[in-house]
Amino acid sequence: MRFLQYVVAFVLTVVMLYIARTNSLGEPREVTGEFGGVQLRMVTVPKCYENSDTTITVRLQHLPPSSRVRFCHTTEAGASLEQYACEPMAVGDTTADGIQYAGSISVGKRGGKYYYYFVVTDSLGNVTARLTDPDELPETKPFLLKSFGHLPIPVLAGHLLFIFSTVFFISLATVSAFGARGDERMRYRMMRLLLYATITSFIGMIIFGIPMNYFAFGGYWEGVPFGHDATDNKTQLLFLYLLFATLSGLGTLSRGRWGRDIVAPKTLTGIAVGSFAVMLFIYLIPHSIQFTPAFTYAFCYSWIGLLV
Repeated sequence: MRFLQYVVAFVLTVVMLYIARTNSLGEPREVTGEFGGVQLRMVTVPKCYENSDTTITVRLQHLPPSSRVRFCHTTEAGASLEQYACEPMAVGDTTADGIQYAGSISVGKRGGKYYYYFVVTDSLGNVTARLTDPDELPETKPFLLKSFGHLPIPVLAGHLLFIFSTVFFISLATVSAFGARGDERMRYRMMRLLLYATITSFIGMIIFGIPMNYFAFGGYWEGVPFGHDATDNKTQLLFLYLLFATLSGLGTLSRGRWGRDIVAPKTLTGIAVGSFAVMLFIYLIPHSIQFTPAFTYAFCYSWIGLLV
């Protein structure tokens, strides 16, 4: 029976990490769109190494005669499309998918953000189409490129190991919870697994998470109250829930040495299952997505208030 629980927990862990991987906004996307009759097809370039030159390519179809294509980019997040610096794109090969155009952008130190789009003009320089991110239509939002640094292998490996461990312990605690309501030994095992998840979450979030942020983006920790980065705050919210779950069953975990549980056994097992639900909710939010600072602070502080 216990072996089966380990198998189920491992499968759930793989599924959760797969969701997190495929749901990331930091991965290249194949996009297509039509702008004023011009069809765009490209694979986005969402990130590149710091202090490097990156080539952006795009294929265009149904261009009007004598059209010229320019690559426009800026580092100003709120700049209007007309304020971008534009330069001619190099013409590449022609296939059934259209004519390939290439533009180059030089990025600086890690943590930088670069916004870009493409503009089509006629022979007199009049704009006939602005080609922005098709996935954002009907809004005209540019593509986004982020620069990041080289991660030391020990930092990356440690971070991934403890994130994997956290997901596995939460999954195993959830599986154990279904037989723990009337079984004190199973509840003790469930609480011990939640404690392990809390510890590994903290290590992955702080001990390895802060160096990850520094080497990748030049920052440290941007969870509230220190910042409003959505990725850091998602990790922090999960840790806070795990801490809440562990403290709720402190009596079971200490086998009565540190008092009693603050909730009934039925509620305690529900809290354990809730840890998986919280993790699933957090992992379904695309990795690298960002919200407004006001929304992030409001949601995070509301979450903290609910747990307290």
